[in-house]
Amino acid sequence: MTQGIGAAIEYHADSPGSGVVVEHVWPGSPAEAYGLESGDVILAVDRAPAQGVDNVKRSICGPEGTTVTLRILRNGEQMEIGPIQRGNWVTLSQVRHPTLLHMPCQPCQAVSHSHWPKH
Repeated sequence: MTQGIGAAIEYHADSPGSGVVVEHVWPGSPAEAYGLESGDVILAVDRAPAQGVDNVKRSICGPEGTTVTLRILRNGEQMEIGPIQRGNWVTLSQVRHPTLLHMPCQPCQAVSHSHWPKH
């Protein structure tokens, strides 16, 4: 089963680079532990350029216990985050619609539902 890092990503046409933006980072998640923040723009995943939100999500997800490294843009500065260990967390990709924030997406199924933000 593929696992995520505890973040929701979304496509923003007006953002720089790939347009793939971190929309939410779950408290206590591997993404939070390594310093990923809402608003970060994902430029690359494991040194491969970010190309579309679905491809980025598939690249972030992987077997539990493996790692992923992200190159991000934050406040005009590029930085590398990771390696982040994949675990019992979801990584969501979404469009701008509030009801979709809590829906699991293939291939990363939500496993830690208790970690999802409350309404």
